[in-house]
Amino acid sequence: MVIRKIKIVVGIMLLVMGIGCKTQITEKKAPFTIKDKSFFYFEDSEKGTKGVEIRIVGHATTSNLSFSKVYFKNRVFEIAPLINVNNFTLAGRSTALTKPEMNIDGDAAKEYGNQAPKVSKNIPFDLKDNEALIVYSVNGEDFYYKVTDMVQLDSVIK
Repeated sequence: MVIRKIKIVVGIMLLVMGIGCKTQITEKKAPFTIKDKSFFYFEDSEKGTKGVEIRIVGHATTSNLSFSKVYFKNRVFEIAPLINVNNFTLAGRSTALTKPEMNIDGDAAKEYGNQAPKVSKNIPFDLKDNEALIVYSVNGEDFYYKVTDMVQLDSVIK
């Protein structure tokens, strides 16, 4: 009987602590606003590359703000923020080599040398196709901000 009461009390405490932590994360308002958010696909046949480029423009309400990366389209974008007073631009590019020609033949010996396709690494978040997640820091503490309705611009093919 006593052990059952202890289990109930511990369970309630864990539930309250879990709800409290989640509430703190979701109620935190980001110290910036997003003004513009876009992306486009590109392909450069001369270099044999293709990928996605993102651009997020915003206004910061604090000076103790830094940005480290953006998650988008199942990729991690290392970004180099451009900051001008309180305005910022986050730009990032994810590039991959275009697929080399593969030998497809009924004779397996003629297919020797084909490379197995690389499996893309999944990001640790469930995002829709038009959503991005910004990782930012305030006074050294990391936070996350979801950007919705990313605008797709025309593809660039060279």
